[in-house]
Amino acid sequence: MKQEALTNPPIGGYRSDSEALLQIATWIKLIHPAKCVEYAERLIRERSRYRTAAIQLVFHCLGEHNGSIELLSSLCAVVPVYDEPGLGVASVIRAADARLADEIIARIASLENAPGGPEAAQLVAQYAGNSAFDSLWSALWADGLAGKARKLAGRVFRSSAADPARTPQTVGLVSSSLDRVFSLIPDELVYSLVMFDSLRASRDGILSELLDRHQSRAASCRRLIRMRSTPTSIVGLTCMLSPMPPKPPSKT
Repeated sequence: MKQEALTNPPIGGYRSDSEALLQIATWIKLIHPAKCVEYAERLIRERSRYRTAAIQLVFHCLGEHNGSIELLSSLCAVVPVYDEPGLGVASVIRAADARLADEIIARIASLENAPGGPEAAQLVAQYAGNSAFDSLWSALWADGLAGKARKLAGRVFRSSAADPARTPQTVGLVSSSLDRVFSLIPDELVYSLVMFDSLRASRDGILSELLDRHQSRAASCRRLIRMRSTPTSIVGLTCMLSPMPPKPPSKT
C-alpha cells in the first residue's frame, strides 16, 4: 500500500477542496520524511498535472525539511502559486522567512537567471515578516544587489508596491532614487505606479518627474500605460510614449 501511494499521488490537477487536501496530506504522511523532497521534485516535473499536490508537498518541505529557495523557484517556474486556503503558503513562508531571505541574498545571481527564481523571491517578499523583508530590501537597494538581479529586484519591488503597509518604504525609495530605480526596473516601476492604489497619492508627482527626466528611456514602458484610466500625468505619459506618426515623404 505504501509503495502504491508513493508512485500514485491521489489527487491530480487543480483540486483544492477539503477532501482533496486531506487525501494529499494523508499521502504526504506516507512518504514523510525520507521521500518528501524527491517526490516534490517529481511532481514539479509533471507541471500542472499535480499542481495542488506539488504545492502542498513543496511547502511541507519548506516547513519541515528546510527546503531550499531553489525548490520553491522550480515550483514557481511551472505553476502559479498563491495563498489558497488550506495550502499554508503564507504561514510557511512567514515561519521560514529569515532563512529564505538569506538564501535569496546569498544566491541572487543564480536565482535571477533560474526559471521561477524572480517569482519565488516575489512570493517570499509578499508573505515575509517585516524583519526578513527589510533584510532583503536593504540587500537589493542599499547594498546594490538590484543592479546584479534586475528581474528579481523588480518582482520584490512590485510586492512592496502592492502592500499598503509598505507604501512608505516603496515611496521613500522612489523619491530618493528615482533615476536609479527607473534605470534598473522601468517596467515594474511604471506598472506599480499605474496598477496599485496604495501609490495613488504619489503617482502624479513621480510620473511627472519621469516625463521631465526620461522621455527617451521611458519608451520601454509604453505597453503598461494603456492598462487603466488614470490621472492627467499618466494620460500625458501615454501621449508622450505613443509612436510618432511617420513623416510625409519629402517633395522632390
